[in-house]
Amino acid sequence: MNAIKIIRLICINVLVIDSLRNLPIIANLGSNLFMLYIVAAVIFLIPVAYLSRRIAEVGLSTGAASIYQFTRMELGHRMAKLQEVFLWVYNVLWYPTLILFLGSFIAPIIKEPINANYLSLFFLIPMLLLSLLPILFSSSVSTVFALIGAIIPMSILSIYAFVTIFMHPSHSSLSYFMPHLGDLKLSYIPTVFFSLMGIEIATMHSDLLFSKKSQWNIALWISVVLIIFLLTGCGLAVWEMGQGHFLGALTISLMKVFSFVPVPHFSHLIILLIALSILAQAVFWMQATARGIVKAFSGGVDWLKVRLTVVLQTVITLIAMIGIIKYKSFNSAFIYVSNLSVLFAVFYYMILMSSYLKYCHTNKKRKTWGIIGAGGIVVLLITVLMTL
Repeated sequence: MNAIKIIRLICINVLVIDSLRNLPIIANLGSNLFMLYIVAAVIFLIPVAYLSRRIAEVGLSTGAASIYQFTRMELGHRMAKLQEVFLWVYNVLWYPTLILFLGSFIAPIIKEPINANYLSLFFLIPMLLLSLLPILFSSSVSTVFALIGAIIPMSILSIYAFVTIFMHPSHSSLSYFMPHLGDLKLSYIPTVFFSLMGIEIATMHSDLLFSKKSQWNIALWISVVLIIFLLTGCGLAVWEMGQGHFLGALTISLMKVFSFVPVPHFSHLIILLIALSILAQAVFWMQATARGIVKAFSGGVDWLKVRLTVVLQTVITLIAMIGIIKYKSFNSAFIYVSNLSVLFAVFYYMILMSSYLKYCHTNKKRKTWGIIGAGGIVVLLITVLMTL
């Protein structure tokens, strides 16, 4: 039973964090990707993973694993509510970019010519309907789609990328995995950090809590390694095969990689499965953030209010999508909204990491990862402000 829970937690972590929407953007960083992800993992992902384990431990002792509850215990009601507001805003800004990416991802496999941006608007309907379902049901569905629609296809794409790199004579040297400052694009760096955000959200699912610290360690460390492997490998694959296509770059890369399978339209099937995992990811976040903001301001989870909040989030997403589509430069608007979302995410993590440091100080726990994480958040804040 615990092994199944560990697998479920790993799948949820991968689904929540491995946003394929980020791949066409981070792919522009090219051979800088590997070192950037290693650095971002050390100064951000691993500290937040330790933080999420601490939230789970507190949840087991108090009976309520909640980011809001954890911050409220350490910094008080006002800071906990402000934290939830930042979490809600950064996700509401993220939804339109995710759904627009979904349209661009699907459009190349549709025979009839169709505008990818307007196709994206269609996906708001299933996202809304699925988000109104019970959260336990959606988390189970998300686990399935994370496995068949994200982990397996992304693993194949990543393995292909690394095998190609090491087999190619010009790629065999260590310099390929070292930073190349001349190719570094500052506006894309926040997306590297953004693609690693969210591992603490799984603590909202009480059915995924473990009574033993070792089980959490196993799940979290496997999640961290798998996330870095998948994002780096897929980013490098998209960089090699999908240059010049922006949001459609991942689709082009997948069609090239899976073209060797002697099954008609097999690559199209893979793309559809991945699209379902992207939709499941949007639903997971839609429910989690709506539930969090309602709980923070109502003192409990009122499912009618949660559903009304989901509807509000969908309406805001629709308005933001129309704004991005109508802007004179779609790519610029897309990246700007993405970085604006990261800015609010930074504010959210600043409060959450402060809660963690306060907890460590009060309970005489080691602060090492908390201090490293706080430093990583400051680095991210400076980078985001420089790109806006």
